[in-house]
Amino acid sequence: MTSIGPDCSFCVSDSDPDLPKSLSPYDITLFAGSRPNVNMTKLWRALKIDTGLFNGLPTSPGFFPIKCDRCEAETFEYDLDGLPGTEVLLRLGGPVEYSYRYLIFKYVENSWRVMGYIDAWGKYRKPQHTIIVNNGVTWLNIEEQGATGSGVATYVSSVYRVTPRRVIKAFSYLSAGHQAGYFGEPSRDFNAQVVDCSITGDRVTAVIAYSVSYYADDLELFAKSRRAAISKSLDSDSSGFDRAHSELSKEELEDVYNIDTLTNEGFLKYNYAELMGIARGKDLERKQWLNSFLERCKSTVERRRLKQLLVAKS
Repeated sequence: MTSIGPDCSFCVSDSDPDLPKSLSPYDITLFAGSRPNVNMTKLWRALKIDTGLFNGLPTSPGFFPIKCDRCEAETFEYDLDGLPGTEVLLRLGGPVEYSYRYLIFKYVENSWRVMGYIDAWGKYRKPQHTIIVNNGVTWLNIEEQGATGSGVATYVSSVYRVTPRRVIKAFSYLSAGHQAGYFGEPSRDFNAQVVDCSITGDRVTAVIAYSVSYYADDLELFAKSRRAAISKSLDSDSSGFDRAHSELSKEELEDVYNIDTLTNEGFLKYNYAELMGIARGKDLERKQWLNSFLERCKSTVERRRLKQLLVAKS
C-alpha cells in the first residue's frame, strides 16, 4: 500500500506541469483529462508504481501507461473492503488499444492511500468493471480483451478481493466469446457471469452461469445454459474447478466456452440431446443443415445414431 502525503492536502509541486495539483484521485482525474497527451512517468513514480510494465510486458514511449493520448479519467466510489469509508476507483486510459489502469484509493487518517492497481486492455471495446455484492462481501470484477483474430474473440473477467492491505485476484474466467464457423460448421456465441461468490477464511467459492448459442449463417440452431462451480484458495493459481457442484465436466467447459477447442465430434457429444431434437423435428431447414454437417464428422456413435434417425424420419 502506498501512502500519499499526510500533509499539505496531499500536495505535489505546483510548478511541475507533469504532475497534478495533488495526488488525490480527483486531482489526478482533472490533470489527466485536461491535456491532449499526458506523460504519466512522474505520476507513476510519485505513486510508487512501476513505470516500465503494462500487463507484464515492456512498454514503449507513446503507449500507456508512459503516455496517455486523449486520456479518459473517471472516478467511481464504492465500499470495496467492507470497512468504514468508501474507496475511490480511478480508471485512466485512452482510445489507443483501449489500454487502461485502475487505481484503488482510500482516504485514511487525512491521507490518500493507494491500495493497489490493475491493468486491463481491449481491442474491440474498452475494459469494463462491475461490482459483485454477495453474501456480505464486495468483489471487483474487471473484464478485458482476451483472444482476437479473424472470426474469433474472447473476453476475460478477473474477480478481485480488496482488503486494507492488498488487492488479490481471486479467480478469472472467460466471460464472453465468439467463434465463426465456416463451410457449414456451426458458429457460436457464449457469455458467462458470476451468480454466487463467497469467502471463508482464505477460500473462495463461486458459481458461474454460462450460456451458449449456436447458429449456421442466419439459421438459429439452439441455445443452452450450464453452471460451473469454483472452489480455491485466494492465493492459488489453479482454476479451482469444482466438478461435484458443476452441471458440466471440465472438458466440456474448456471445449465449448473457449475458442479453437471445440471439434465437430465434441459438438455432437455435448449437444446430442439438442441435435436429436432437430433430427426428430419438423424444421426441414435445420434437418437439412444437420444432415450436411454430419457428412463432415467422423464416424462416432453420436453421428451414426443421428444419421440413422434422419434417414428414418425422411
